Amino acid sequence: MNNATIAILVVAGLGVGFLAGSMASRTSNTTDIDTGEVADLHAKVAQLEAELGRRAASLSVGATLEGHSIREFVEESKKTGKPVVVDVWTDDGNPFDISKYENAEDAFAALMAYAQAMLAKGPEGHMALLKAINDTIFEKPGRDITRQLIPSEEEAARFIFPLIKFAMDNNVQVADMLETIYKTAAEDPAQLEDLDDDVLEIFTEGIAWVVPGMVGEERLKRLSTYAEAILAQDADKQPQSLQRNRRDIEQALRAWKPPVTPEEALEKLRSGKVSPEEINYLLRKVPAEMLTELDIDALIGPMLEKNPFQAMHLVHRIKPTGAVRAQLDQRVIRGTVAGSGHPQFIHYYLRYTGRLKWQDARAFIETGLAQSTSSKAMSHFAQAAISLTPGPDKDWVGWVLETYQVDAQVRKMLEGRLK
Repeated sequence: MNNATIAILVVAGLGVGFLAGSMASRTSNTTDIDTGEVADLHAKVAQLEAELGRRAASLSVGATLEGHSIREFVEESKKTGKPVVVDVWTDDGNPFDISKYENAEDAFAALMAYAQAMLAKGPEGHMALLKAINDTIFEKPGRDITRQLIPSEEEAARFIFPLIKFAMDNNVQVADMLETIYKTAAEDPAQLEDLDDDVLEIFTEGIAWVVPGMVGEERLKRLSTYAEAILAQDADKQPQSLQRNRRDIEQALRAWKPPVTPEEALEKLRSGKVSPEEINYLLRKVPAEMLTELDIDALIGPMLEKNPFQAMHLVHRIKPTGAVRAQLDQRVIRGTVAGSGHPQFIHYYLRYTGRLKWQDARAFIETGLAQSTSSKAMSHFAQAAISLTPGPDKDWVGWVLETYQVDAQVRKMLEGRLK
């Protein structure tokens, strides 16, 4: 059983639990919610819960939890409405350790007990639980032990309903944990240094999407503030786990805020206080006729120098010409010379700026070659040149071979054009 499958169990439990367990709280804390939408969501969750209950009841399970089969445990929980926890966590101060358990049922029951104890402790407990999930599902040796205990999706199925029930019974505390994670990422991201990026994805992608229907407006504003602070951080200085979740955080932030009008997007972009991820989104909101009011070079130029593929679709949409294109050309050249370029990107850049024919691209290519200080950069520009249709003639190819130091592979490609 792979990590993704196990993670889906966590997302299913926490995410659906949020949705089902906190709609009443959402209704009491806000005044603008659509009651018809609430009814539809309740109906969908009830349908899912019933379906999961039927599936759980049909499983042939021989393992036990405190002397009862999983099936009996699930049915009893449904009847009594009690939380899906069979015991309290008595090992106070000690983290959950999957290696102490010989079967999945005992491990699951202990993890739920540990989760409930940690959720009750507040921020300190939240971070301990996050680490436990990380160490149990995503990192060795816990990951491999979990795979041994739950080797297939079929064997994992028995745990879905209890996990959902647990989240429903503890939805307020799980919402608190979500806020702790975002607050930590915003104020002390170094705490997330040792986490796998996939464990954060449970909260930045899976659970984050149900937040608007789960919490009141005050908490939603706080979460949005934390998300904005995370995106305002220098990505290169963030832990890798957080870097890889920036796009998900930006998408979640959009879901947490009211839709942006073109005028609001334009004003935000003019302010200059926007992350690369926000630029991607906001520029799509600005009509083509309003783009002339923006400093395109200041907005996407840094991306073209540092991480050009991040700006590729923006160049495609903007289709820069004239002075703006000349500014962006220099950004691409500087980035390539500095080592962030790629021949494939240069080809697409030329395509999106209307220069797929050699006569149109020649000035850009030759400027790039002239400014290059390494064989790698020279190779990128030379390779981009021969990717065009029609490409340069043999005389030009021969001139490049005589003038510039390109790597062996590109030299061979150029020499092939002389035959």
